[in-house]
Amino acid sequence: LRSSPQSIGLEVDWCKYLDISMGVKLVRGAYMSEERWIAEAKGIQSPIWDTMEETHWAYNENLTHLCTKFDKKRDAIVVASHNRESCNLALGLINQLNLVGSNIIIGQLKGFSDSLTFELA
Repeated sequence: LRSSPQSIGLEVDWCKYLDISMGVKLVRGAYMSEERWIAEAKGIQSPIWDTMEETHWAYNENLTHLCTKFDKKRDAIVVASHNRESCNLALGLINQLNLVGSNIIIGQLKGFSDSLTFELA
């Protein structure tokens, strides 16, 4: 969603402010056609990014933000993506930020991108 960078930033800030755990499942691109159709029917701007490049950019920015604000003792993230670039980014951030063994999980739907899943495993 276009609003995701701002929304995720606010959610992270609220979790820190309230001193509570952050749990996020970061997904990309569900119901994009339906969201665009509904927005068009209502005469409003689509909440979905216009291009795949914008979608990839936002996902990777959100992932980076979440990982840099991650508290190893209590936070959890599920990186739900079949995009190789995003999965490689997640692995790089996990290593770079010393988050190995923390509650960050990379997952794909079974059978959807087995070559990537096997590579990650």
